[in-house]
Amino acid sequence: MVAALAGGLPTDVVALKDGTVWVVGDRHVTRPTTPRREGNCVAVTRGGSIPVVWRKKGSENDRHWTKLRGPRCVEQLTRVTASAGGSVWVFGTNPLPERTPACMAKWNGRGWVERELREEVSTARALKDDEVWTVSGEEHDRTLTQWVDGEPRDRLAMSPEVIATRGEGELWGPDSAQTETPWLPHRAMS
Repeated sequence: MVAALAGGLPTDVVALKDGTVWVVGDRHVTRPTTPRREGNCVAVTRGGSIPVVWRKKGSENDRHWTKLRGPRCVEQLTRVTASAGGSVWVFGTNPLPERTPACMAKWNGRGWVERELREEVSTARALKDDEVWTVSGEEHDRTLTQWVDGEPRDRLAMSPEVIATRGEGELWGPDSAQTETPWLPHRAMS
């Protein structure tokens, strides 16, 4: 199935076994005309974008996409992940980077439960309905963090660029800091 998201600029997607699809990105909006004085000129702003999450329910016959406004703590959505049970997390950049540069949020069925982060998330994978793992940091200084119920629980000494899950209980990722066998997967049991 190919779907077009009108007016949308998707950045990441996750599909669940039941056929539900979640997409994050930005949607172009025409903002109200706001004249303001800049020097001797009057400037007018007419456009912009807002973070949006699109969801398509699992039914093969249902081609309807639901648009959800992104969490308030993000300016731009970059990542989405979901557990097999249907819990969904989104990640993005904060509109106030001087405060904290990034944010993660979990959908509770009605709205977003938000948490500010010290670093932008480059990769995220949900292991269980209440557990998500993230990779953040710079290329040679990455951090792998386990989040349980929105709180950081464990940080591993691994420096993976990517991570993957296998079932509910195994997290796999190559350790880029390991020089002898850089693509040997490591397994972390939660």
